[in-house]
Amino acid sequence: MIYHSPTELKDLWGRFEKMRAQITEEQEAARAEQHRKDALAAWQRQQIRNAVEDNLIWLVVLLLVAAEVMGVLWTILLHRQNALPSWPGLPS
Repeated sequence: MIYHSPTELKDLWGRFEKMRAQITEEQEAARAEQHRKDALAAWQRQQIRNAVEDNLIWLVVLLLVAAEVMGVLWTILLHRQNALPSWPGLPS
């Protein structure tokens, strides 16, 4: 190939290797950039998931506390109406 190539091709293999190295470097840089973008997008999705999860936990806690308060108020109301008996030994 080298010995019988036309003179206008000159160092065809050398130019090929040089271009191949350049393309390889560009692809590696593009892969690194894409990996960085993917990692950033995954981190942002995880942050959104965490925020939603935190808000749901607070909502559940709030509902449980509200249910407890409503239960206590309901019990006080029933005691005032004498619908529930008092504990033995306690004054009414």
